[in-house]
Amino acid sequence: PRMGAGEWAECLRAKIEETLRIHLRSDVPIGAYLSAGVDSSSIAGLARRLTDRPIKTFTLGFENPDYDEVRGQKTLDRFAGHELPNERLVCGTGDFKRYPKAVWHSEDPTASGIEIPGLILSEAASRSVKVVLTGEGSDEIFGGYPWFLWDKLLRPLAVLPLPLRRLMLLGPLIPARRPRASRIFLAPRAMNLTRYERLICSIRPEARSLVFAPGLKDRLAQTVQRDGSSALEERVRPWSPFAQLQYHELAIRLPNFITHTLDRTSMAHGVEARVPFLDHELVELCAQIPPALKMRRLQEKYILRRAMRDVLPPEILRRKKRGLSAPSGQWLRDPLPPFAEDLLSAGRLREKGYFAPDVVQGMLARH
Repeated sequence: PRMGAGEWAECLRAKIEETLRIHLRSDVPIGAYLSAGVDSSSIAGLARRLTDRPIKTFTLGFENPDYDEVRGQKTLDRFAGHELPNERLVCGTGDFKRYPKAVWHSEDPTASGIEIPGLILSEAASRSVKVVLTGEGSDEIFGGYPWFLWDKLLRPLAVLPLPLRRLMLLGPLIPARRPRASRIFLAPRAMNLTRYERLICSIRPEARSLVFAPGLKDRLAQTVQRDGSSALEERVRPWSPFAQLQYHELAIRLPNFITHTLDRTSMAHGVEARVPFLDHELVELCAQIPPALKMRRLQEKYILRRAMRDVLPPEILRRKKRGLSAPSGQWLRDPLPPFAEDLLSAGRLREKGYFAPDVVQGMLARH
């Protein structure tokens, strides 16, 4: 408790370096995934310092500028003094054809499309390395996702009575313009599954369920717990709100989506993805860092940025979080490839029995 920001940053830097030395052990060539953000840049920048072997990096861009994190932003390999061999890849409209393969490797239902960029990266990496270092886990252990900021800003208002909060939304006016913020604004103050879902999901549960067939809706209603009384919530109740949200991330979204997707898309091409930020000793250290140093005022991952001051260029250290996502909206609005036309046809939907054919056909017509 008596340690200041400088001391915490020094401890964090030392632990990350120790962790990376272990993760760099390999009898085969090692590479790294490199975006324009702080997380992967920290891993690639430090790895280059800690080994005399070249660290080849792989960077993914998108044809769609709305999703392209590296357009107009220099990645670490393009700064003087940070010479990293880099291969640039592009995810375009035609890559939607990879979706059946992506689902097959995921071994789970998936709707984000994020597996496709993962397959593109691992396919390219497999041609020159067998191991890649990645930045996954940083947003969980430092609270870097946007919803940590949303929760910080909107949680104090949750002490107001629910009828008053509904009145403050001016009927349907504000929900129509800011649906996600409005749902968070009306969420319970306690960090339970209901509040967590409203923070991370951009679509209302009732809207998502519209596409399901009646039989599946009934089964989901019987199996999905939404009463906020799970053992997970009981365990985190004494903690700070920031730590509670972090624990939900570590217990739910990280293993079931983040590392799940990374593992399956990398191993689809025989590449081992290593996640230094999730080394158990580093996670334990970060759990002790005060929340005020993880998010300082409105800046996320403050303590990581401070620890990397002499590793990364100031331009990268100042960048805001911008996560990797897939242009699934564009893919669904463009002419569909044959596999999608077949799977979304009324006959195939009735045969499978999961989705309501009339609802899906209506959505296809609108888009």
